[in-house]
Amino acid sequence: MSAGLYIHIPFCKSRCIYCDFYSQTEIQKENYIPSLLAEAEYYSDKWEENTFNSLYFGGGTPSLLTPEEISLIVNFLKSRYHFSDDVEITLECNPDDIDEKYSSQVAATGINRISIGVQSFENNILRFLSRRHNAVQTIRAVEHFQKAGIENINIDLIFGIPGLTSEAWEEQLKTAVSLHVKHISAYMLTSYENTMLCSLNNQMKIQMPGDEDCFIQFCKAGEYLSASGMPRYEISNYAVPGYESRHNQKYWKGKPWLGLGPSAHTYKKNQRSANPADNDLYLRDTVKFISTKSTEILNEKAIFNEYIMNHLRTLKGINTEDLKKNFPQYFEHFNRSINMLKTEWYEYKSNKFYLSEQGLFVSDYITSKLFL
Repeated sequence: MSAGLYIHIPFCKSRCIYCDFYSQTEIQKENYIPSLLAEAEYYSDKWEENTFNSLYFGGGTPSLLTPEEISLIVNFLKSRYHFSDDVEITLECNPDDIDEKYSSQVAATGINRISIGVQSFENNILRFLSRRHNAVQTIRAVEHFQKAGIENINIDLIFGIPGLTSEAWEEQLKTAVSLHVKHISAYMLTSYENTMLCSLNNQMKIQMPGDEDCFIQFCKAGEYLSASGMPRYEISNYAVPGYESRHNQKYWKGKPWLGLGPSAHTYKKNQRSANPADNDLYLRDTVKFISTKSTEILNEKAIFNEYIMNHLRTLKGINTEDLKKNFPQYFEHFNRSINMLKTEWYEYKSNKFYLSEQGLFVSDYITSKLFL
């Protein structure tokens, strides 16, 4: 079975107002990389899954790594683990880190997929979100990577932003499509606890848009991107057919992955473990860091709930014959529960249960009703 390998780069030059991922603004790469390699070495003879066919550098801001540092990490990992010949290697990037030289050198390291944190092509929105780049830098970053020979490029966009009209959102989508990228992720702005956005919202210094406006923009993304040859394949993800994210699909399909770095998670054989979100300990004592990770053995109910949640994120939904085969003891519960849902939220035919566009928009609520 092919697995995925995730590397968390826990550094950012500054913090965006909406971000709840673990990161630090004190950049300590020279100490971080030896710790990462030590952790990778530790698991190299303990990872029982066969081959990695995806490697993902997430963050944080992975583009703070130099091409030389990326190459060092990739080469070390390939010397300790087995990777498929066509391994998908993704690097998340901030547009202002990218120039022509950097992109060409990154391409030479073996990186063959780029994910750029664009979020918006409007400079006033970028300033509101505390992003470091501007729209011109975004367009140039995409062009630099394309010129370097990397065609598999994703850009992240955000909708549901205070002041973003439906018309302005459509212009964002048009600009994104005009760049000829292969993949677009469109996320709704969410006010997570302990973020600046949450604080501004609680203090009533901003007004988050209502569900109706957000739903209109959600539908607009699906309609426009599908018409542009990039159909939705997961709640927030759209791709030219054949360019769906190999790595992220492992999360939705319950496939195994190994996570390295502070706050990274690992999943295999119904066992989930989480590294502590403690970069200081990671840099100071990697052995102790590894020993303090938490591990959870998922019981049957938890496995069922994750199966429901992850499969309903995708357009394919749930094969009910597989569901009945894998969870015969819970199949009656599933059928009872869906009868309590609004019929416009789902389709159920030919042993396929999947969410409509309305259902995808409220998928968190739906899955909570299907959980045991």
